[in-house]
Amino acid sequence: IGDALLKGQQVMLCNMLEELDAATKGGIIDRAGPIYQFSHDIVQQTVYGLILVDRQKLLHKTIGDALLKGVGDDPTIQLLAVDQINRCCKEEDGSLTPEERSKYAHANADAAKFAISASSFKQARSYINVGMKLLEAQHWQTQYALSLSLYEMSASVSFMRGDQNAISSCINEILSNAKSFDDSLKASVLLVRLLGSSLKFEKARKHCLKILSKLGEDLPSTTSVPRVLDKVSKIQTLLRNGITHKWIQQLPRMMEKNKINAMKFMNMLCMYSVLSKPLCLPLVSFRMVELTLQDGFCDDDSIVGLTTAAYSMIETCLIS
Repeated sequence: IGDALLKGQQVMLCNMLEELDAATKGGIIDRAGPIYQFSHDIVQQTVYGLILVDRQKLLHKTIGDALLKGVGDDPTIQLLAVDQINRCCKEEDGSLTPEERSKYAHANADAAKFAISASSFKQARSYINVGMKLLEAQHWQTQYALSLSLYEMSASVSFMRGDQNAISSCINEILSNAKSFDDSLKASVLLVRLLGSSLKFEKARKHCLKILSKLGEDLPSTTSVPRVLDKVSKIQTLLRNGITHKWIQQLPRMMEKNKINAMKFMNMLCMYSVLSKPLCLPLVSFRMVELTLQDGFCDDDSIVGLTTAAYSMIETCLIS
């Protein structure tokens, strides 16, 4: 921050530290230890208005750049730096070089991640919008990783804020430009959730089955009571065959990427099967149990599998 002040005073052509002391004595600024603030918002607006617009932009950009150099792992400094930089990025006037546009787009993406982790979705939306505006014309070809990150965050934030049109637009953009199946998975998760939140449970369920098939998990779209009863018998035999509560607690953590992703989609499939095809629920939950026993626990998804398996057993006993 000290370096930012030194850079700033080069723009303002004055010693900012000395002027801060003079402003404090004059009652324009209040001081509490190392913290300075204007005595009133109107005073701040008046002083700021006396600075020429071009000088304002240059001052914000200079201070923001200085802060970015000393960010480290401090999200507070990162957000402060980006807030300064964005004061000169709101209106595109061609004053930024391609290198600056790229640097500031990355800085806004990082700031958006911090804001999302703090559940500040309105703030995150602001950073994402600026980051997207700073992307190159052919950004999916020249800035692929940054574009994917910004659009995934945009879709997630739109989902949290209930903006369905923005979610659909971002998902379509990602699915149209993703270079690999893995890169499309986050968008597919959001698409399933969007379908579910729109009460399109059967479409959500079918999309889960489609993704699971690509992950190597071919689950049936329909089933029958005899098949479910047979599966119940097999899973009961599996759980009775020397598997104890203590043994389950000692299972390792699931490591294989495809299996972890499959568990996530089966987790959602369980929910939409209950609402769309209840008879298919046992087959999904039992497969989750099998994967858990074979490959280990996968965060909360394994618990969902074990819980729904127990629920499915009860329901199947009632059916039989």
